[in-house]
Amino acid sequence: TGINAEYGGLTMSLGGNKETLKLHYFGLKARGELSRMLLTLAGKQFQDVRYAAPHLGVKEGVEYGPVKASGALPFGQLPVLEVAHSGQQSIFIAQSHAIERFIAREGGLYPGDNLHSALVDSIHEQFVDLGTSWGQIFWKPEAEKEEARKKWFEALPGHFANLEKLQKRYGKEGHFVGDKITLADVAFYRLYDAMDDHTKFDAAISSHAPLKAILDNVKKSLEKYLSSRPASPF
Repeated sequence: TGINAEYGGLTMSLGGNKETLKLHYFGLKARGELSRMLLTLAGKQFQDVRYAAPHLGVKEGVEYGPVKASGALPFGQLPVLEVAHSGQQSIFIAQSHAIERFIAREGGLYPGDNLHSALVDSIHEQFVDLGTSWGQIFWKPEAEKEEARKKWFEALPGHFANLEKLQKRYGKEGHFVGDKITLADVAFYRLYDAMDDHTKFDAAISSHAPLKAILDNVKKSLEKYLSSRPASPF
């Protein structure tokens, strides 16, 4: 079902309180997949409410129009994380990056201090930028896509060089910051996961072993989820 005032479904413990989490998003990876990965890595149960998007090739799922018209969505868009305590009104968290940071904080996917958490956020934002520029390619006219893809991949080595410097300064092997998986590591894997062809990405990262170790570490931790998640167009 879509957003409603019911509190059934799976429960998780946040801050010592039993809560029900429902992640509302289309049956796509896009802006919802990083949140799904973070919830999985945090070991938290959640209800994955997937909406139909026929114009994007997703025919099955909750009908989006009535939910949007209901006014339940804070900004009239998805994704939204619905957080409910039994007997209380649900709280709806909008905006994908706010959702991701909430999950990461509550799920132990940040360092233990604000300074190093800010480093994680800065690396996460770098992947937001890279992911946004990658996604924009698919909305370009067909005649422009090949050149845009070429330029995107040509810029990767420079980004990887900067990221490797940060990893060597602040992280242990397999991690950008500290010695455990954080939002930054998962955001990096999600960028890789978004590629429709990994060949050029793999070629660019082949000379950056510390970054490859991060991808391998997150992939291994998500192995069960990755093998069982529903297929989606992108």
